Amino acid sequence: MSLTDNNMIALGPLLIFLVIGLPMVWFELKFRIIPDLITILSTVLLLLFYIILLPERLIPGIIGSILGFSFFLIIYRIKNIGFGDVKYSIPLGLLTGYLWVFPALAISSILSILCYAPFLLINKNYAYKIPFGPFMLAGGVLSCILSLFIRL
Repeated sequence: MSLTDNNMIALGPLLIFLVIGLPMVWFELKFRIIPDLITILSTVLLLLFYIILLPERLIPGIIGSILGFSFFLIIYRIKNIGFGDVKYSIPLGLLTGYLWVFPALAISSILSILCYAPFLLINKNYAYKIPFGPFMLAGGVLSCILSLFIRL
């Protein structure tokens, strides 16, 4: 696979999500919050990128955001996640689109279980709140990579 101009443009949303998301990982691990600035900046830059350079991905991205946000809002109502995760599902859905938003969330969940299950089993601290934002970032990035090889 060679990197053409079209391929490079298609990598733009992934790079935006990744570069802006990396500081979120630090905030989430240190302070247990996902700053609104990171969520808003990711969302606005992804929307602008789609409007200007990839308009064919705008509608699938908006639908993905609505689906991801709605799904996380339901889970939030059950009180299992923080509202920062609900908000961060907006740029995640924009990045992945409606076809890959749920696989991205599944990958995020699997990664968080694999990372924290040993900790929870050893420490028996089941009240520990898992910072899910870094796993959402990883799930979004991995789902984008998988989408290059798997067509849904």
